[in-house]
Amino acid sequence: PGGPRRTAAYRPSRHATGFGKFQQPPVYLLNPGIVVCGPGASDAPAKRTTDEKWFRQGACIEAFFNGSNMISNRMKQSFDYTAVIARVCEDICFRLPEFRHIDMRYVGVSFSQTKHSDPHGVFASTYPLRFQDGAQTTLRRGRPWTIQRFFKRDGTEYLYILYFYVPRFMELSLTDKLETIIHELYHINPLFNGDLRRFKGRCFAHGSSQKKYDATVRALTQRWLARDPAPEIWDPLRYNFAQIQSIYGNITGTRIPTPKIVPVRDC
Repeated sequence: PGGPRRTAAYRPSRHATGFGKFQQPPVYLLNPGIVVCGPGASDAPAKRTTDEKWFRQGACIEAFFNGSNMISNRMKQSFDYTAVIARVCEDICFRLPEFRHIDMRYVGVSFSQTKHSDPHGVFASTYPLRFQDGAQTTLRRGRPWTIQRFFKRDGTEYLYILYFYVPRFMELSLTDKLETIIHELYHINPLFNGDLRRFKGRCFAHGSSQKKYDATVRALTQRWLARDPAPEIWDPLRYNFAQIQSIYGNITGTRIPTPKIVPVRDC
């Protein structure tokens, strides 16, 4: 009870047609900008390495959706989709007072690859990296547990990770994409303590009424658009997977593994 969990799947009311399965397996690249620390790690990030063992552990990877051969350097022409989402998040937090408590330096934006773009499924989720009220540990059956910690290269520790499921998310309309992003940002606790926003009652993630939560999200989305954000920030979200692929070729993005809840004594 009180432990972190992914938020429920967000399913917008309107869906774009599916693009279909990827034709080739993804190519993975190590990203030394993200570091995973163990449960008993100090505030300093763990030693960074790019050896094969670290790769298998999946500390963090960037995935190219095209190609089938392992490569060691970034392709010169590519489109970083998670970077686009991160910029939209930053602008939302800047323009809307309801999100001023969010500092995107401490929020990771990651993709999670789906097998197809079928509109029936998860589009995005929020994973908190702290337990209830921002606690770093919790007791379960008398044993202390904690969550893996994620650091950027500069030592900044993430408090949340936003996951976007592609290509499914990419096939949504622009409005649905924006509502999905704001839906996930609204899950972040107003105290920005690593815990989720908690409503009263058993359904703490969305409150007693999912419809009311969704109505709040739609209103916030319209308010953000009414504040005239720069088109270059949100314009890439107008396109689906096939369109972006035809324009930019390679589609890239940061992929962060799902944090694990581990017993403290295993550190």
